[in-house]
Amino acid sequence: MSRLAYRAALRSALLAGLWFAALPLAGGAQSRPPPQPIAQILDQPATPLVQLSPDREQLLLLERPGLPPVADWIGISALPGSA
Repeated sequence: MSRLAYRAALRSALLAGLWFAALPLAGGAQSRPPPQPIAQILDQPATPLVQLSPDREQLLLLERPGLPPVADWIGISALPGSA
């Protein structure tokens, strides 16, 4: 590929990338809720962390805070199809 053709291809790729990056900034762009199975997975409580003592005689289960509900992330009151 010649240097001129390479530069033209690179310039086209950069312009296309900038155009696609600017699409969300256009007026009227909104967040869409994720598919229901994904929202259900993300809304589940976090599994506890497990820690063993150095002598391995005791087990500690640590509860972790879960993620905020998906509806809060995208700024809607409730996801469609959720109770």
